[in-house]
Amino acid sequence: PNPVAKSARGKLRYNAKKIDTRRRFLVGRKLFRLFIEVYYTPMRTIPPPSDVFFKGRTGDPRLGEWVKVDTDSKGPYAGGFGLLGCPDDTGVRLNRGRPGADKGPDQIRKALYKMALPDGWPERFLIDAGNTPVSNNISVTHDAAREAAERIVKSGLGLITLGGGHDFAFPCFEGFASGIRMTKAKARLGLINVDPHLD
Repeated sequence: PNPVAKSARGKLRYNAKKIDTRRRFLVGRKLFRLFIEVYYTPMRTIPPPSDVFFKGRTGDPRLGEWVKVDTDSKGPYAGGFGLLGCPDDTGVRLNRGRPGADKGPDQIRKALYKMALPDGWPERFLIDAGNTPVSNNISVTHDAAREAAERIVKSGLGLITLGGGHDFAFPCFEGFASGIRMTKAKARLGLINVDPHLD
């Protein structure tokens, strides 16, 4: 065999392997970036519907006119509370419970925002952080609730969550605890979970 031709064929194979390796690297990098975007980009909360913000007559202000909506929970806030809705009842239905809890957050808002504005409440004392996005995968929905709770607490607010199924108690408290420990490492934590049964 011709040694020159053999050498040329070897170089061609080597260059082809280099090109193939480069192509695989670029495809892998694109897939990795897509994976990060899908699974690690924080899921932003969704603003509540406009019909929950009740407006009173002139001279009779209501919470619905006064509350501030901040779905990014940017802050920083000096106290006050962030309201987070978890409009999902997938866990309830999976446990063969009675559906309908997914309507809870906005129904609670409708009643809450009709209330008269208490005297002496400072500006930005109550922030509506919106509703957590709901996925077909309950674990992804729980992760979104945890991340939202953590952002709210990191911004300087206390946390009030509205369910939704009672399966949101753990991810919301987990996010609350994580947010607190990022700002106050030795803080003592407490949880109030309103539920019709002790499970």
